[in-house]
Parts: sequence; structure tokens; C-alpha cells
Amino acid sequence: MPIHVGWDDHTHAAVRFDLHGYWSWAAFVGAIAQANTLVESCEQDVALIFYPDRAGAWHLSSDFLSQLRLLRQKRHPRIRRLVVVLHRGDAVVCNMIKVLARVLPPTLQPVLVETLADARHFLAAQLPSARASY
Repeated sequence: MPIHVGWDDHTHAAVRFDLHGYWSWAAFVGAIAQANTLVESCEQDVALIFYPDRAGAWHLSSDFLSQLRLLRQKRHPRIRRLVVVLHRGDAVVCNMIKVLARVLPPTLQPVLVETLADARHFLAAQLPSARASY
């Protein structure tokens, strides 16, 4: 599977999108639906962590900008944080994430980190439900 969606840990504070190689926008829409189902199964606000398996694992198609609306339109209302793990060398993706920030509401501005551990540390400081685990 190019995008695996699941809880980051037992506290259900974050849903992690593990990105493997190339993926389609149809797969991304399916992943958002899976994440929304997970969020619906708990009562707390949660975060999304986008975690590529390697630098360059982001699939940026020519319609990237027009597809950004999918995240905004289809996300669950209890998704409160968006954390993106960017490996070194992902300058193009970093710039695209900055573009994404312009179309997302202020409450869902993406936070860029270098490692999964950094993402977890950030969430522990931001979400009470994450403090028990991270």
C-alpha cells in the first residue's frame, strides 16, 4: 500500500500517514477517509502526522495545487494539528507545504519537523491526550 493509515500509538492522539513511494490522489482521498473513520471512533481532538519512508517519497503531480482542497474539504473537524516529517533534501516539498499553509485554516497550519520523534515531541507539548505516551 502506498499510504498506510493508523494510530501512531495507543493514546489515539495522532493518526499517522506512512507514505511509501508513489501514490495517487485517489489513494490520498481513501487515506483521508480512513483517518476520519479513526477520528470518529474516539472522542478527543487528534493530530495528523504525515511520515514519508524516505526523502523524495512525496508524489507531487501536476495538479498538486488544485488537489490541496481535498485535505481541507474532507478532513474530520476534530483534526486539530497537522505535522509533516520532512527528511533533509525535501526542499521542493517544504515549499509546497508552505503553499498548503495558505489554503488551510489557521487552526490547521502545518508544522514541519525532521523526524518522527520530533513530531511526537511537538504533539506532547500541544495535545493533552498525547502527553501520557510521548
